[in-house]
Amino acid sequence: MKRLFKLSVLVLFLVSACSTEDSSDDISSSDFLIGKWEITAYMDEDNYEWPEEEGFYVFSEKRAQVQMYGDTFDESDATEYEYEYLPDSKELVMGGIVYTVEVISDNNIIIRRSCCGDKMTRIE
Repeated sequence: MKRLFKLSVLVLFLVSACSTEDSSDDISSSDFLIGKWEITAYMDEDNYEWPEEEGFYVFSEKRAQVQMYGDTFDESDATEYEYEYLPDSKELVMGGIVYTVEVISDNNIIIRRSCCGDKMTRIE
C-alpha cells in the first residue's frame, strides 16, 4: 500500500513538472501574445474609437506584424517588428517602444503606452 502511495505521488509530481508553464493562454508566459489579434478599438487617454476598418497584430516567436487597416490580414501590407514580451512586468517592447499589456480576459487585451493604446481580441 505504501509503495502504491509513493508511486502515485511520484507520478503526480512528474505530471505537474512536465506541464507547460509557457501556455499561450497564461499572461505570465513569455509566449502569451503568440497568435493573431484583431484590433477592436483604438484608445486615446480617455476614449475608445471603433475602427472603420479592421486592423491586426500577428505575433510569432520574436516577430510581430502589424497591419492597422484592412478587412483581412495581408502580410504584404503589414509592418514587421522585433518584440519581446516581459511577463513579470507585463511589458511589451516592440519597435523600440515600451507598451503595457493589460489583460481583460484570456482572449482580450489592451496594449497601451502613455498616450494611447489598442484594444484587441485573439482570433487565432
